[in-house]
Amino acid sequence: MIGNVPDIITISKWTKNRVQDRLIARIISKTIITPGLLHRFNLHPDPLCIVCNENNDISHILLKCKKYASFRVILWNKLNIVEPNITYEVLLSHVFTNKKNLTIFIQALKYFDIS
Repeated sequence: MIGNVPDIITISKWTKNRVQDRLIARIISKTIITPGLLHRFNLHPDPLCIVCNENNDISHILLKCKKYASFRVILWNKLNIVEPNITYEVLLSHVFTNKKNLTIFIQALKYFDIS
């Protein structure tokens, strides 16, 4: 367990899917491909979100970007998150509470522009 997040071995028992395991590992480590991450390695010209003008990293995309506000409300309801403004760590602690929440989160990711 890493903080409130189970280790990848526990998660892989829940998913039984290597592609999802890799996706989850990248989300936990904040190494999922986003314009903000690509810019850090000089692979993208601009790290800023075109909607919000903030660093376009995974935290911004999942927690703050106005573009995804409606998806976020639905996801928060499904994960029983009451607070509208939470940290990335709090989001992950809700996601990894159990297999059901992890499944909900993985299914919701298709609505966010992440790789």
